[in-house]
Amino acid sequence: KGVVVVASSGNHGSASGIAAPACNTGVIAVGATYDASLGRQPPMGTYPTPGGGCFDATSSPATVACFTNSNKQLDLVAPGVSITTPGMAGTAVTYTGTSLSAPAASAVAALLRQCRPAITPAEVTQALVMSGPQLTDPKNKLKVPALDALTALNLGCTCKSKPKGAACTDGLL
Repeated sequence: KGVVVVASSGNHGSASGIAAPACNTGVIAVGATYDASLGRQPPMGTYPTPGGGCFDATSSPATVACFTNSNKQLDLVAPGVSITTPGMAGTAVTYTGTSLSAPAASAVAALLRQCRPAITPAEVTQALVMSGPQLTDPKNKLKVPALDALTALNLGCTCKSKPKGAACTDGLL
């Protein structure tokens, strides 16, 4: 039906499964990376997971967060650890989880649809997964692409051929 659906993979630290609805066909499944190099995360203790918890000895935007559910269905990873956002009554709050990663990917998908309304969901997915470097999830050694918003927009929005003043109807994909 032409709808792009993005969902978080879940935060149980699974190396073999991802949560619904991310596990469904046609859904872009997104896991978490760090937004910055933060050292050991969490600084003391572990992220709670059903298996007892996990931590990352080092962290960076190239680190797949240990709590990210991951398997071959995971389409990409995006920043999802220590994301600061507006809170109630003008405060700022910091959250962590794949539920913060999925909106980052959704925002880029929305920008792709805005710059090129005829882009298909498959082309949106392709632009997202082709955008960034391949990262290795240490839990299962699977490689997963990291989101690079600018590259995704260049891939999906830049026209192959565009007469001067004409609307973009095709992308590089």
